[in-house]
Amino acid sequence: MIGAIGLEEGWRALGLCVFNLIGTLLLVVANAWQISFGLLPLGVAYLVVARYYRASSRELQRLDSVSKSPIYAAFSEALQGATSIVAFGATRRFGLEARQRLDANIKVGFATAAANRWLSVRLEAIGNAIIAGVAALAVGLHAAAHASGGGGAAMAAGLAGLSLSLSLSYAVSLTDFLNWALRMSTTLEMQMVNIVNELASGEGGRVHGAKCLAVLAGVA
Repeated sequence: MIGAIGLEEGWRALGLCVFNLIGTLLLVVANAWQISFGLLPLGVAYLVVARYYRASSRELQRLDSVSKSPIYAAFSEALQGATSIVAFGATRRFGLEARQRLDANIKVGFATAAANRWLSVRLEAIGNAIIAGVAALAVGLHAAAHASGGGGAAMAAGLAGLSLSLSLSYAVSLTDFLNWALRMSTTLEMQMVNIVNELASGEGGRVHGAKCLAVLAGVA
């Protein structure tokens, strides 16, 4: 039930993030349609980065779970057999083994942090490219307004520059929306996989239990 509630909240947050992202992009394109020519290659780059990160994130999550299981199992065994460990003088050996397991899990955590930084750098580069394009258009229109020397053309260029300034203020938040959308989709994917695995293990346990009951009934 807790996983289902978290999944529902995650979908709601992802929908809100995607809505904000689409709205910001539409606002930027509406005020600076020239930037739309650069959105296609940037969109392709975003999809490539997202695909690579999601695959890596799944594997890192799996490695984190695999490296944590021995830590919990060994800790539980050490608690149950603490008297025997002390009696046989194996405290140092168990301590070294525990450190090795912790080191293995910390290595996975370091790789996860490195993957997050890798993603942040590339998403910030994509967002900064959009911001740079809008800023370049705004500067160009401002220069054109001054070069025209006045009149209706200068006023039109000035109004276009103001619209681009509005787009620029919204384009700054694109990096956060891109990052949030990708991380939320990756988290939801991992949550759904975990729920499916839990349901599969539950079904398997019930089937195994039913078989055991059938065998016992036959023996009786």
